[in-house]
Amino acid sequence: MKSLVKRRDMARTYLSDIIMEVLFLIKGFQCRKLWISKLNLMLCHHLFWQALRHVQGADTKSMLLSYV
Repeated sequence: MKSLVKRRDMARTYLSDIIMEVLFLIKGFQCRKLWISKLNLMLCHHLFWQALRHVQGADTKSMLLSYV
């Protein structure tokens, strides 16, 4: 049982790393492309951290579509 919990936690960590990287790349692209204002940059960061908070048990595809 502990092995299963450990594997699940590792998978969540890996998943959150992937999502974090994807959102970081998207945010960086949008900021460069649109010369984003300070307010929009703060919004990017807010959505980024909110997405990370919801990563546990979330459906990856729907989560990415709702935050990007």
